[in-house]
Amino acid sequence: FDKAEKVYLSGNFNDWSHQNLPMIKTDSGWVASIKLEPGKYYYKFIVDGKWIEDPNNELKEDDGHYGFNSVFFKNNYTFKLEGYSDAKKVYLTGSFNNWSENEIKMQRSADGWFSNIYLRDGLHTYKFIVDGNWILDTGNNWKHPEGPVYNIKWQGIQLITDKGVFKIQMMNGKEYLVRDFTEVGSQMILESHARVESLLEA
Repeated sequence: FDKAEKVYLSGNFNDWSHQNLPMIKTDSGWVASIKLEPGKYYYKFIVDGKWIEDPNNELKEDDGHYGFNSVFFKNNYTFKLEGYSDAKKVYLTGSFNNWSENEIKMQRSADGWFSNIYLRDGLHTYKFIVDGNWILDTGNNWKHPEGPVYNIKWQGIQLITDKGVFKIQMMNGKEYLVRDFTEVGSQMILESHARVESLLEA
C-alpha cells in the first residue's frame, strides 16, 4: 500500500473500530502494535476507507458479506519432542487440525523439536510424525484409556483418572465427575459442560 494515505487495523479485538488503531507507514510497509491474549482473531485493513483482507495471510474465513476476514492465532501452548536429532522432517498432527499430516511442521531445538500453536480449551489428541513414522509422545503419560493409540492434551482444565472414572476440575475450581470418556470427547468446553451435567443428572 505504498500510495495509501491512511491505513487502519480493525478486527474483533477492537470491536471492528474504524479509527482507533491507525497504522504507521515505514520503509517496508505499514505497522501497528497491539497486545493480544491467546486466542483466535479476525481482522482487516482499512486502506483509504476501503476494507481489505491481509494479502500476505493465507488464513481467512467468510465474513458473511461476500468477502473474507483474515485470521490470526495467538499461540498458547508449545509441543515438544525430545531427541530424534537425525530426523529430517517432524510434523505435529492431532484432533486440533483434523489429523493433517503436513500442516504443522516442527522446528529443531537444542534437544529435539518444538512447535508453538494455539489450542482452545478442551480435550485434544495428537501424535508426532517423524520422517513419515507416526509416534507417541513419550514425555506425556496421558493416553487414551482404551489403549496407547494416541496422546491426550487437556488445555485449560485438569484431568484425574481412577479406574475409568474421570474427574474434571475446571479453572474456577468446580468439579465434575464423568463415567464415560466419550461424554467429553473433543468437543468445545461449553458443550462438554452440558454433556457432563446431563450425565450426572441422569
